[in-house]
Amino acid sequence: MADEIVRVVGLPADERPFRTHVDPSRDGSEVVSAVADRIRSEFYHRIGIEDLLSPNAAL
Repeated sequence: MADEIVRVVGLPADERPFRTHVDPSRDGSEVVSAVADRIRSEFYHRIGIEDLLSPNAAL
């Protein structure tokens, strides 16, 4: 976990991922999350609220 935190913090701010996975059991949860993220993105674009996908969205 600590190694992944260091890796993400070391990235340039505009390249940091919205989500990252640390899966020591290798149970495939990262695949499920990737599909959920894709479906969410497509849905948000379809209904016109895609700005909510950005971590810089206005609060």
